[in-house]
Amino acid sequence: MSESSNGDPPRRVVAPKEEGCCHALQKALTDDEIQELLFGDESDLDVDSDSGDEAEKFQPESALHSEESDENEDSFSEDENVKNKKFEKTLLEERTCQKAAQSWKVQAFSAPTDIEKATASLACQEPQAPLTYFKEYIEDDLWEFVATRTNLYWVQTNGTTLGMTAKEAKALFGIHIVLGSLKFPQARMYWAAATRVSLIADAMPRDRFFRLRNALHV
Repeated sequence: MSESSNGDPPRRVVAPKEEGCCHALQKALTDDEIQELLFGDESDLDVDSDSGDEAEKFQPESALHSEESDENEDSFSEDENVKNKKFEKTLLEERTCQKAAQSWKVQAFSAPTDIEKATASLACQEPQAPLTYFKEYIEDDLWEFVATRTNLYWVQTNGTTLGMTAKEAKALFGIHIVLGSLKFPQARMYWAAATRVSLIADAMPRDRFFRLRNALHV
């Protein structure tokens, strides 16, 4: 409301109504139009119901494959059970046969009467010396080979002649066997006057031993 400047009473100002709104309010709706506004088009409901039926009929491939795999697993497990039962039965039969074959019986012993006296096919030999048995496995050709290869290596390396023989190669090998048995702190002690071992010192001089040992090559 607004008050006039000349003292007149206040007047209410009313906004003009739009023509379209008045026309819409003045128009009355029929019963069919009201039902259509409330319930809508029934064709949409039919589409939804049809889609529900199709959803029930539709089955994904994964579900079908899972059902087929379950059936295959069931059949496979049944086959395995049958095979296991057959295997257990066969194993039980084999064990039963083995037990029957290994059964022992107690009975009186009767000595055979048609045994001929056994005669020795080979005459008994007296024990030989250790060197004899050693020569049966290590022939003299080996020592010749060791001496030849060592002399060749020494000439190629130093340009001088070593002159190692097969006998020296055999003695060198035997001395090392004795060294491994006695185990002196130093190798020179086997030739020293206080600790001399004649089995070694008489077989080869000290300097010759060290020279051949350093030159040994096969």
